[in-house]
Amino acid sequence: MGYWGWRPMLGICVSVLVVGCSITQEAASTALPTLSPPVTLIARVPDIPTPLPSVVIPIIPPPASPTPVTYVIQAGDTLLGIALRFGVPLEQLKAANSTLDPLTLPIGHTIIIPSPSFNEQGIPILPTNTPAALTLLTPNCTASISGQIQCLGLVRNDMAGAVERVIVEVRLFGRQGELLAQGEAGVEQYVIPSGQIAPYRLIVNTEWAAYGAAQVVLKSADPVDGQSNRFMMLEMQDESGWMENGVFRVMANLRNPETGSARLMRAILTLQNGQGQISGYRIVPLSGSLASGESRLIQFSIPSQPDMAAFQLFVEAIRE
Repeated sequence: MGYWGWRPMLGICVSVLVVGCSITQEAASTALPTLSPPVTLIARVPDIPTPLPSVVIPIIPPPASPTPVTYVIQAGDTLLGIALRFGVPLEQLKAANSTLDPLTLPIGHTIIIPSPSFNEQGIPILPTNTPAALTLLTPNCTASISGQIQCLGLVRNDMAGAVERVIVEVRLFGRQGELLAQGEAGVEQYVIPSGQIAPYRLIVNTEWAAYGAAQVVLKSADPVDGQSNRFMMLEMQDESGWMENGVFRVMANLRNPETGSARLMRAILTLQNGQGQISGYRIVPLSGSLASGESRLIQFSIPSQPDMAAFQLFVEAIRE
């Protein structure tokens, strides 16, 4: 989820060897010496390849605007995503567009953005009473077998409540900082509870040889309204994970602590390396239901990377 240089120094030493010539002095001659034409010596310097410069991702800050502006709703937009993008408190955005239903934003409709603000780096400035944005960890991008670029990333929810409909945009830059390609991806979980992570995956059709760096930005996210009426949070008891012959195995006992029956949907196992980046994930479909107070043991495995340092097991369930 880099979740994100060196400059070689080369000293060239030139040694000059001066060879003295012995001179035998005879009687001085009265004839003027013959002048030889001047000779210019050109020393050939070996070609030294210039190292590639460190990639600098260009940041174009939006112009500050103390007065309200308008915005045309695009596909995939949510009110929270728009608020985070323009540095506006969510409640203030809702108040400025009171007739708008936040659950059914009409594409092409123009809304009012009250007093958007950005800092010098183009990052939205949010008031202290506004919940912090989701944390977008630097993607882990690698070359795929087909020659494309695969980016795995993580989104961490540092907000007080759960969020849903999370969409990110990944931008790939070349070695000189030029934009190579970009694309959108949704996280693999319907809901990201507070304090937890969710993985995403994006394959971009561009050449790996030209790749220099990746950047991820939040496109949209919504607070979960009425979470208790749709999604059910199951307890994870006796959770354990271990390596066995290059495979990471996980086992846990699921328990339904709520009063209603929970229909199991799927389990998402996410692996992280020592730098906090994602090293892989696996989605396992689940079936059946858990009555109130009922428990069930689940276990499965995933090929692991040598630098795997942490894991998270999350099970999605909805109320029946």
